[in-house]
Parts: sequence; C-alpha cells; structure tokens
Amino acid sequence: MREIKINAEVSGGRLDKFLLKYMPKAGKAFVYKMLRKKNITLNGAKACGNEILKDRDILRLYLAEETIEKFRSSEKNVPDAPAAGTGRLDIVYEDENILILNKPPGLLSQPAAGFGKKADSLIGRVKAYLLNENEMSKQNVALNKDGISKQNIAQNKNDMSKQNVAHDENPLASTCAIANRLDRNTSGLVLCGKNLVAVRELNNALAEGKIKKIYHAAVYGTMREEVTLRDYFVKDGESNTGFIKNPDELQKSALPSESGLNQKSALSHEPGLNQESALPQNPTFSQKHALNQNFREKEIITRFKPLHSKDGFSLIEAELITGRSHQIRLHLQSAGYPVLGDKKYGNAAANAKAEDYFGAALQSQLLHAFKLSFATDGKLAYLNGKEFTAKPPFIFSNVADKIK
Repeated sequence: MREIKINAEVSGGRLDKFLLKYMPKAGKAFVYKMLRKKNITLNGAKACGNEILKDRDILRLYLAEETIEKFRSSEKNVPDAPAAGTGRLDIVYEDENILILNKPPGLLSQPAAGFGKKADSLIGRVKAYLLNENEMSKQNVALNKDGISKQNIAQNKNDMSKQNVAHDENPLASTCAIANRLDRNTSGLVLCGKNLVAVRELNNALAEGKIKKIYHAAVYGTMREEVTLRDYFVKDGESNTGFIKNPDELQKSALPSESGLNQKSALSHEPGLNQESALPQNPTFSQKHALNQNFREKEIITRFKPLHSKDGFSLIEAELITGRSHQIRLHLQSAGYPVLGDKKYGNAAANAKAEDYFGAALQSQLLHAFKLSFATDGKLAYLNGKEFTAKPPFIFSNVADKIK
C-alpha cells in the first residue's frame, strides 16, 4: 500500500488525471478498475475519478509496490518527498561509533523500490548529517585492525563540496548503515553504525540477543494477560506481505509466559467481539504456498504484555525475541489484536471505530520502537547496561493517554 498526501501544488485537478500522471503506463482502464474495486481510495472512501483534489487529501493505493513502480515511467510531473538528506534527525544518543535515532512515521529507513531514487530516507539524512558534521571526511578513520584500520582518504568537507561529490559516491558514506530497519510507517528507535566495525558489532549484538528491543502498540481488543507467542510465517515477495501458516499446515503453539499463561487464556476479548471473523483473510495463500517451493517457514517469537485497556482498546508492550519483517504487526493480527492504523495487516472496521473514538485520523500504524537495552561486550562493551527510550509521535501519545 502506498499513501499519497495531496499538496497545494497539485490540488484543483481531477483525481483520474492525477492518477494517470502519477502512473502514466497504467492506462485509463486499469485506473478506473482499481477505483471501482476500491483498490484506490480518496480519504478512505470509494472514488469515481471525477473528484477535484484538495490540499491535504489522502490517496491510498492498495497495490504492490512492484506494480506501482512498473506503471511509473517518470516522476517529474508529480511532487515527490523531500530529497534525500534534507530532513532533520531526532538524535537520542551519539558517540564516535553509533547513532541512536527516533524515526518519525512515514519516513523510509533506507531507499526502497517504488519510491524514487531521490526519496527521503533515514540513512540519507544520516549521511548528510555526518558529512555536515565533518564526521565522514576525517582523513584517518579508525575502523578496525583487520587490514582496514586507517584509510587515508584525502578528502575533507571543503574539497567534497567543491567537487559536488554525491553522498553515495563518497568513499566513506558507504561505511555507515542502519542495523535495525523499521517499516516506513513505524516510528521509534533505530540503531546506526558510523563505521564498518560498529555496523558489524551492532548486527552481531542484535543477532545474539544482546540488544533488547521493546515496542509499544495501540491495538483493537482487550488483552488481559501477558503471553509469549511462537508461530511460523512465510513471506510473499510479490506483495511484500507475510502470512502465518494456517492450522492445517502448521499448528499454532504458544510458549508459557512467566506467569504460566497459555495463549488461549491470555488472548481473551471483550464479550460480543468477534474479531477473528472480522480479520482480513487471504484465500489464495495456501494455493500459492503449495505451488511455490521458494516459500520458507521462519519462526517468529514475540512476548506481549498489556499495559492499559479501555473500551475495547489496549496499549501493549511487545518484545521481539526473533526479528522478522512485520513480525509484531502480523503476530498481533493473527491473535485477533490488529494494530490501530495498520493498512496492511490491520482491520478497516477497527480503524474506523478507533478514528471515531479517539477523534483523530490514523495516518500510520500506532507501533513505536520505544526502548533499547544493551548487554553488549567487545568493542561496544561501554554501552553495557545502558537503556535508551524514544518519545512517541503526538498522535500515538494522544491515543495512549485516552486508553490509560
């Protein structure tokens, strides 16, 4: 799904003309078919195509990114996101090796297909920041003792600006990297290594469970008790969508939590709520899995702890034991607790109810990477015992306050 926010520059034109300009290779027949099937919506509602766009209108294209990219031959006619590196960084912590950042919702962690080469991204902002701070242009960059300890790169900030060296072409720009990528519409803490050794150490620490990752989420339904869920999922590369295997293929199980709860007793809902039947289904998945041997099951384990509940909504804590794409969102959906505002794995009826209850439009999923706790050794031993937290976006805080 791609969301497009209309600005003043393109307001005043017809919706169908905008779509044909945005996806010039799609053709009228395809555009009108997608409008009829509500695969393209305007402000959350079905549209015909003759609507006049207004500033701050929201278009949602429920199409695979590959499909959108295929139909876009040029991005010159439609305003894009800010150019890479032009946005600000919310820095939670910084030293000579790492950056810990608070990523806002809507920002790519790194460039992705379908968003354009000049699309804004967190890593693009990091590179621009380090260049401006002269961090990536020091001549003797200490990396490690394995043959790349001192790269005498004869470039400094002034030389680079005179030569108009692009960030990605700078010999040092490629040494910084994000270690824990967040989905575009998920907010919160992101780890970035400034040099090759730091990137390697962060990746190893995450893989070995030496960095504990805690998320907060606002969900539909009343979660009453702590639970740890273990499942297996596969990912459809065509749609960039994950699926938990259905019970006929692999029986779902739950690990006992510290309080000894099982999955069924912990995942109880308010009386009268039939959330399982309301969750979106994918009837073609079993067929695709049976025919495509490239699908590989991957174990996902997540701990969930309720923090507050009110009127059928809950604020919960999630701890990632494994780290798979879309893991928290997919696990919560499968358990009957869709994340509010989630357009891919969420529930449209639950989102509409939430928007009415909280009096706010949910532009992105209310999932926030809240805390990182370090139990590291080696070159990152100095971070051992440290914890970092990130303030959630305003809309998340507003919803959380009303649930408490």
